Amino acid sequence: MADDYTAGDARFTTALDAVIAVAKTPGVIGVKFADNLGYTGFTSPGDVTRFLTRAGGALRAALPGKRLSIGVVVPELGCGSAKACIQAMRAKAPLATKENVTRYLKTRAADRVEISTGLFGRTYSRHHVPDPKTGKPTPITPALAARAQWMSIRALEWDTLAQIGAREYGLAHTGDTSAWDQAAATTQIDARIGTAIALGVPTITLWGHQAVDDNQTYRLLDAGLTPNALWTALTRQGLRGRLAVIVDAASTERGITADLAELAKAVSEVFLLL
Repeated sequence: MADDYTAGDARFTTALDAVIAVAKTPGVIGVKFADNLGYTGFTSPGDVTRFLTRAGGALRAALPGKRLSIGVVVPELGCGSAKACIQAMRAKAPLATKENVTRYLKTRAADRVEISTGLFGRTYSRHHVPDPKTGKPTPITPALAARAQWMSIRALEWDTLAQIGAREYGLAHTGDTSAWDQAAATTQIDARIGTAIALGVPTITLWGHQAVDDNQTYRLLDAGLTPNALWTALTRQGLRGRLAVIVDAASTERGITADLAELAKAVSEVFLLL
């Protein structure tokens, strides 16, 4: 709803009414009303906090008992101690620094905050941190970035302001089939999900079920809901209670009913796009 808010009162009110109407559907437990907060439309941290206060207040008044959620991306958190990386990431997203996100969370507009990961692997890899064992400079890998991110979040104590979860982008593949074998899939799950869980993250939302972005289709399963090594590993590792997935009812493999039945084998929660 951030883009609706910055577009003016008329569009924001229309969007708010639509979200409230859908949220009253039986079975809906909450609303995620912002994603990648601070990346587009806003010009200052004050603009963002005013949006959160207004949108969160309106949704709480109209939807008592429903949980409210937002999504943020804080690129600098994956840099660890690499100062050049931190500076580059702050320049990339000046309204989504750890200082500004702390300010946003203190509005208490959201009960649940999903921190995205798996987005900036190529950028992180250009920077180096000391190897934990040898002390020698080593490129920031996805595993190192994930560990740095969640250790930083623990230190910031954001979990005292909201339930903190993860939104994981790095497990989806383009095309009809995944190139990962069982060993590679297990390694990726350990690095991207296992690391977060080990550092106290209670829930992880997976992105990529028949998702279209920049003219590419991303999947977790293979085309036609065919299980692959990643999906097989996810269903066998007992993670279902911690996992959610994002689904667009207008973009499915075999229809919403069949897709949800297969997804339910590995996840316990669904975010339906509106």
